Amino acid sequence: MRSIGIIASSIQIGAGFDYFGDDYAGGFASYGMKKIKAAYAGSCLRVRRTSDSTEQDIGFASNILDVASLETFCAATDGYVVKWYDQSGNTRDLTQATTSAQPKIVTGGTVIKNPTNNLPTLDLTATDVYLQTASWTAESQPCSYIWVMELSSTTVAPDPSKIIFTGISNKQQIHYSGSPSDWIMNSGTSHTGGNMDTNLHIMFALFSNPSSYLYKDNVAEISAVASGTNTMDGLTLGARNDGVRGTNGYFQEFHMYDSDQIANRTGMYDDLNAYY
Repeated sequence: MRSIGIIASSIQIGAGFDYFGDDYAGGFASYGMKKIKAAYAGSCLRVRRTSDSTEQDIGFASNILDVASLETFCAATDGYVVKWYDQSGNTRDLTQATTSAQPKIVTGGTVIKNPTNNLPTLDLTATDVYLQTASWTAESQPCSYIWVMELSSTTVAPDPSKIIFTGISNKQQIHYSGSPSDWIMNSGTSHTGGNMDTNLHIMFALFSNPSSYLYKDNVAEISAVASGTNTMDGLTLGARNDGVRGTNGYFQEFHMYDSDQIANRTGMYDDLNAYY
């Protein structure tokens, strides 16, 4: 999570590029602004430009989001994400058909970069923008999640909390409250702990009742709690399942595993931290 900029990015896209999904196989759903599996041949995003509402799939160049193609497509206009493609091979794409709820990716013809690491990012700083998969057969615990995000604000009012991710009807959920500045994990029973801020973080959550965990930058924020036994029947990223209480921030990568990945937590963190 360093300000790596262009120089470090060029190192990552060379022969030593690290494919997270090959290093840690078995992902249930995986989304990124870079390639996650070497064999993945699909696009990264589907983007709508505001000038004429035309949509286009945007792929990768040297393993990272094809910024040049995206800026050409959105020349002198804004671009919004219609679909963030699932690179796990399971076609659990995150989508948003409602234009007012689509995350932003281009402003005025320039791809939006994370303010800390200067790498392309989804911008969810507008009110109640989010992405959501179709429903799937409910997955029982344990479920593990690891993601890269940065909040733009810790203010939650007038909402009681802001949602990082949740399900559709059955829910494992991470959210945060502004006073005190706590993380909240809930899969039937809420537990709070730690501290949220406006820095870039790599987060890891394990829902495995009665011993669930939340880590920030490989340091425990919530430990060994009985968070409840809710299953997960889909993914809503950046808001509640009905699109309200949206996160104010940026997302660059998100993975879900339908298994306990806590033994791989440190390796996963190191893998993502080397890039972001």
